[in-house]
Amino acid sequence: MNIQSHLLMAMEMEKHIKEKYRLELRWNLFYYGNIRPDLTPRGEKKAPHTFKDSLPVFMRHCNYLSNRSQLTRPALSLMSFRLGLLLHYTADFFTYSHHDEVLFGQTMAHFKYENVLLETLWKETRRDPLLPSPVGKRLDAFMFEVLKQYDQGPHSPARDADYIFQVSQVVCDRIIERIYLEKAFRESTLKKYAVQVRQLHPIQTIKEGVTRHAP
Repeated sequence: MNIQSHLLMAMEMEKHIKEKYRLELRWNLFYYGNIRPDLTPRGEKKAPHTFKDSLPVFMRHCNYLSNRSQLTRPALSLMSFRLGLLLHYTADFFTYSHHDEVLFGQTMAHFKYENVLLETLWKETRRDPLLPSPVGKRLDAFMFEVLKQYDQGPHSPARDADYIFQVSQVVCDRIIERIYLEKAFRESTLKKYAVQVRQLHPIQTIKEGVTRHAP
């Protein structure tokens, strides 16, 4: 997708998160994350953002958020930016001009396709592509399953818009629920961490009832 389309989808997903979770993202960082992968410094080769090339990058951002939230939720600013990055790659995964190698290499046809996609996104008419259930699946496994369905075609900007919108909602819901809300307080994780701390720093209680670190 082009930058205008990425920003339009960012606004749609910001609205979805606000309405479903009553959560206000750091919108400036969220929007920036949605377009950051396309802002390639001059002189550097721009990555194609195809599924094959970018899925490892997508999962790296997922793992980064997960690792940063082992005990408590990540900072809202961090999550807003990283979620934006994830949505950028999600949108490109289901944009046919990024999915078909021949069309991707035809610059004019590529741009024309993405301009039509932008017009389609503005119309805000959506059809449910009946995605497979994401329950119990890692996001990469879910993406593979959806891509297999997407590959059956027929391909068109309108169909891309349906997939982009629905899969982006799944990504938002997974990150918000599993990483931000669920990890706000994990008692079992905190208990496990406390045991590890005690093993590293044992304490002893002396007769006076004062607790101190053991030598």
